Amino acid sequence: MERLGFSKKWINLIMDCISTLSFSIIINGAAKCLIHPQRGLRQGCPLSPYLFLLCAEVFSNLMVQAERQNLIHGLRFGRDISITHLLFADDSLVFTRASVNDCKQLKKVFDCYAQASGQIFNYEKSSMFFSGKISKGQTTTIKNIFQLNVVSRHEKYLGLPSMVGRKRTSFFNDVKLKVLSKISNWQHKFFSSGSKETLIKAVAQAIPAYAMSVFKIHIGLCNDIQRVVARFWWGSKGDKRGMHWEK
Repeated sequence: MERLGFSKKWINLIMDCISTLSFSIIINGAAKCLIHPQRGLRQGCPLSPYLFLLCAEVFSNLMVQAERQNLIHGLRFGRDISITHLLFADDSLVFTRASVNDCKQLKKVFDCYAQASGQIFNYEKSSMFFSGKISKGQTTTIKNIFQLNVVSRHEKYLGLPSMVGRKRTSFFNDVKLKVLSKISNWQHKFFSSGSKETLIKAVAQAIPAYAMSVFKIHIGLCNDIQRVVARFWWGSKGDKRGMHWEK
């Protein structure tokens, strides 16, 4: 906090909140056992997210400094754009060149941050992904540096795929299936026009809207979802087709 320019008075105030923390346990309606935690603020404290952001800023600056010193080399887009890390809450994506020297320097950055902050990287829940041009021998050497599992592709993150190839239609077919599943459960129930409108806007349209906020979904998939929603709105059931009014 001193390096970031916070005043000494403010730093002392924050440290008092951390070091003088205590809480007790209610047993049979009475507070018992005054506890003084040894690891700072408890989980759920309103001050915790702000302190975590300060720690994350330190890690981000360490990565930027290492790249400026040519110790690591991030993912490049053109001549002027380079990305070494992306942070979302307590999840991190780190990009570097698949060389032994870069990976050793990156490991030093991890160790430096862990020693300074007291936070430890969870290597058991982390994994590495290599491009197809990296040899197996080089992959094994780098794997031994970090002691991480190597995956052929990353799994979904927050319900969305981490990587999307050229076959977007088949990849996002799960989005259409979720909409179909919701609407099929509604077909055998009686809803008023207002109830249908609420279900469509709050549920059916919200499913693809979340994916479309990140990825550009194929127009054919959007048309399929639109037809399913329209049939539900106009009362089509099985072989019975409702009349689609056009404005």
